[in-house]
Formats: sequence, structure tokens, C-alpha cells
Amino acid sequence: MPDRRALIEAYYGAPVPDLSFYVGFEQPQLFDVPLLATGREDLYYTLTPTPELGEGQPREILYDHLVTRRTPEVEYEELPEGAKIRLAEEGKNAGTVGLGRVDPLTGLWRPVLPGIGGLGDHPGLRAPGPPASASLESWPDVGP
Repeated sequence: MPDRRALIEAYYGAPVPDLSFYVGFEQPQLFDVPLLATGREDLYYTLTPTPELGEGQPREILYDHLVTRRTPEVEYEELPEGAKIRLAEEGKNAGTVGLGRVDPLTGLWRPVLPGIGGLGDHPGLRAPGPPASASLESWPDVGP
């Protein structure tokens, strides 16, 4: 049976390294990268198709990928008790990355950014659900 490297070379016609970062558009999802995803890649999602990125976006993405995310792996069990408590409290109130709404004007999915001004504050991006800062208990029954 061929190993992973041999399968990648057979599929792509050349040796291809593992994916280290991925830039997608709209709803966060990873696709069209057979055999290259390892679970260790940095994922970025824009609100416009990649050819229409703003002037500074590629630089921001590369800086984050090459500099900001290069921190040592944290062993949460070894953190001081105060840090564990703070992380737990922040996590309870932080919201969820990846939630969104369909913009009624464009029909496009747009992210809701909890606790951050901007797109999440636009009323069309919050409808039909609650404001981005609302708890799940306050959501109206809008499911299928």
C-alpha cells in the first residue's frame, strides 16, 4: 500500500508539502485540498472572494501566520490556577467564532462578531436572530 507522500504525488502529479495555511471565503469550511490538511494548518476566512482581498489583507494574514501564531504549545494543566480561572470565565462570555447570518440585501452569509463593533452590529446581519451579544437562551425559535 502506498504511503501518504506517494498518494499526494500521484494525486497532484508532483511532491506537494502539507498545507500550512488556508485562505477561504465566506462560511468557515475547509475543502478542495485532498490529502494536504493535517489539522495543524492556520485557517483564515475573508468576507470577499480571494481575488478581491483588500490591499492590507494578504500582509495581515501572512504576518499572523508567520509571526503571531508562532507561540509555544500551552499545557493548560500546568497553568497557574488564576490563569485557568480567567480562561474559563473568558470562555463563558466570549461567544462563538463561526456564527453568522444571511444578509437580507445580498443573500450572502456574513459572520456575527460577538462583542466587536462592525459587521455584527449591522441590523441586517443579525436578523432574524438576537443581537450578537445575546445568550442562546434569549434566541427566538427560528430553526427549520
